[in-house]
Amino acid sequence: MLGGCGSVLVLYVLGWRGVGKEGAAGLAAEPFAPLYLLGLDPLLWGLAASFGLGIGISLATAPMPAEVVDPYSWSDRSRKGTPHFSLKGWNNPALGSRDEHGS
Repeated sequence: MLGGCGSVLVLYVLGWRGVGKEGAAGLAAEPFAPLYLLGLDPLLWGLAASFGLGIGISLATAPMPAEVVDPYSWSDRSRKGTPHFSLKGWNNPALGSRDEHGS
């Protein structure tokens, strides 16, 4: 996200400083308009930078250890053999009273 925000900020500052304004027409020629690199809006460049850096950094770094990730995961390893949803031991008036054995 910081890479995307930074790229948009850089294109706006460059446009404000007048870089690439020669021959520009319409809104791109305004004094406070951003630099439209290759004719594309800076927000598109920001999205591309954000996606590219996010994918690149995740591929370049080592994965987190399983014991750190499992508590936040829906995988079978995090449940340790228990079903995902069970009514055992719940006392919910809408579902009826249930004891430890689900009866």
